[in-house]
Amino acid sequence: MTNKSALHKREDERYLLNYNRSLLGTKRKAMLVVFVVICIFMAWDFSFLGSSHPIITDVLLFRALLCFPTLVWLYYCSHSNSLVRHLDYWIGFTSFTIGLSILYNIYQYGRVGFDLRAEGLLLYTFLLYIVPGCRQKLKTLIGASICAVFVALAIEMDWPPEKLINSIVYLIIFNIAGSWHSRNDDTKTKTNYSNQLLLKRIAETDQLTGLYNRHGFDERLAALMERAESGKAMLAVIILDIDYFKAYNDNLGHLVGDRCLMEVSKGLQSLQESEDDIIVRFGGEEFLLVFYQANGDNEALNKRIEQVCPAIESLNISHPASVVSKYVTVSAGACLYEKGKHAERGELMLEADTALYKAKSSGRNQFVLATE
Repeated sequence: MTNKSALHKREDERYLLNYNRSLLGTKRKAMLVVFVVICIFMAWDFSFLGSSHPIITDVLLFRALLCFPTLVWLYYCSHSNSLVRHLDYWIGFTSFTIGLSILYNIYQYGRVGFDLRAEGLLLYTFLLYIVPGCRQKLKTLIGASICAVFVALAIEMDWPPEKLINSIVYLIIFNIAGSWHSRNDDTKTKTNYSNQLLLKRIAETDQLTGLYNRHGFDERLAALMERAESGKAMLAVIILDIDYFKAYNDNLGHLVGDRCLMEVSKGLQSLQESEDDIIVRFGGEEFLLVFYQANGDNEALNKRIEQVCPAIESLNISHPASVVSKYVTVSAGACLYEKGKHAERGELMLEADTALYKAKSSGRNQFVLATE
């Protein structure tokens, strides 16, 4: 998979997660409303058939078995951080089982001589397309499947042609109108999400290099620190400066200096091993990196830190004013996050900044770890 397609896949996953998490309160209320409606229909079944009717047990039992377990599971999913990412599929599955319960009852009533019409199925189709939390393609697939099963069932039950045709026509109209409405709603939702994401990226991104700026850094580092605190993961905060960058600008000009910053940012991006790694342009020639080691391998994390300075020098960006190398180099200070010790982001930053000062005063083009 190319980097571009992988990026699109991650963006789609983030959108889907955002889609499933959006309006969770509204979705839970809709689940409760559906639960109440099903109970009302069951009460109507009991009132219409009576407690002694031969099919009353089957009608109530199958409606309950097809609807209630999936609704309870769906409600549970809406409160689970791990399951909410698949909430749209579970909403679709629940909608399908409810449709099957309606078809089963039409069949059961028809079997004992009660000629039910398709109004209940029309109401179901209407609600299918307005209930939030399920995307248009899935809703359309469910609506078409229930409609096809209904047609086969009605033919099997020898419905009069006029009644059958009228029911099919209305179901098709309801499905087409509902699918069109749902498609427009999905498009609007994704457009709003994309616009919000664009505004957030503009606010959090450095315009020259495309890296995160300070605004985009704080929230992500806090989230990684929380994950490292609750698990075995480790992370390192690295602050680095381009050596003698003022002299570089004075000799070659600010436009060349901008190109140097962009090349250095690309070199730093090449050190990323996962999307959990953070690279930030802090301002001027100062950059900040956060390496996240999910498996807690301290040795591997230290090796990654050691690669930073050589990686920039290996870009072979000529630096005629440097006294440490003929190429652009960086000095770096690193601090490893320790559970229970670094409660605040500022503590990590301070230790890494102190280590950076030591790297500069020790000759530059090197890194210093805060523990040394």
